[in-house]
Amino acid sequence: MKKMIMLILVLFTNIIYGIPQKNIVDYFLSLPENALNLGLKTIESRRNALSNKYKFQVWGYDEIDKVNGYLKLKNPGMGGGEELEIVMWSDSGKPDLIGVNQIICGMPGCFYGSIQFFEFKNEHWHDVTNLVFPGISENDFIKDQAVKNMYSCKLPKVGVDILCYNLDFSEEIRYSWANGKFLKKPVVKLKK
Repeated sequence: MKKMIMLILVLFTNIIYGIPQKNIVDYFLSLPENALNLGLKTIESRRNALSNKYKFQVWGYDEIDKVNGYLKLKNPGMGGGEELEIVMWSDSGKPDLIGVNQIICGMPGCFYGSIQFFEFKNEHWHDVTNLVFPGISENDFIKDQAVKNMYSCKLPKVGVDILCYNLDFSEEIRYSWANGKFLKKPVVKLKK
């Protein structure tokens, strides 16, 4: 009887205080197929990536931080490569928000592929990107870029804001997390 009461108290406390039931690895393994690129569609390929420290020619993890809800995977590919960041934002009483940043790497460096956001509610994944993120394009930057679609975004390992940079890292756009969504701040010129 005491064990049953203790179990009920623990479950009730978790519900009241919003203690996450899943960590970033759990979320990565359960994300829908359309959230990730071709090389990470299956559970088997995701588990393999988590069991391999980043090496050449295969998906592998670069960083797993369960405490901060941050996961980074890399795949060098042939002559380029990809990076994948998955981040968890927790807000008590609400479903965790999972951000997926797919980054493409090539000759000029690594640049933006796509950022998507998902929530797991009622036993289903929901794409909430349009509800929480205002979007980004090369037109958001002041400096005229010779090469279009060349900017890079980083999801936070620590903190809650997303930072995006133009190709030569001379400008930054901050997306501040507030009240369950990201607010785009004005472009800031960076000193070189």
